Amino acid sequence: MNISLKLTGEELALLADMVWVAMVVAEEAGEQSPLLFRQWKKLSDSILKSAQQLPDGDQHVNYIPEERSFSLAEDYVNTSFPGDILNEYRDSLFWEELVTRMADMLIVRNVGMEQFERMNEDERRAMTASYEKQLWQECTQHGLERFKFILPPNEI
Repeated sequence: MNISLKLTGEELALLADMVWVAMVVAEEAGEQSPLLFRQWKKLSDSILKSAQQLPDGDQHVNYIPEERSFSLAEDYVNTSFPGDILNEYRDSLFWEELVTRMADMLIVRNVGMEQFERMNEDERRAMTASYEKQLWQECTQHGLERFKFILPPNEI
């Protein structure tokens, strides 16, 4: 079944931005579902290719020959809403990963690495929940300002 969408140039440009953001995020999970990822990539390329044909589209969308795919232009991303979205996403991932790893380290210190490695993910998250809450509050209020890193003397 074929379905046609009728979009204005502005709507197509917005759709291209949205699809690009989705593809950047999906790339991290692409290995888990390679067939589905390839389908997403094919649709993304089709939409970005169409957007490249818009007036000023070549300033917003680039074809990358070595990858044989389309992407938003770096200069455009750096000054546009899709870039802001991606930066916010990456920032959130950073803090989430930092808090999770720090909470895991606290549990390892309490129960030992051997017991920690025997736990499944649900058991680990149950044990780290209160630590994660406290660490989120610390990161939200102070960022890295009050973090202390202890490096072994031979690594300084």
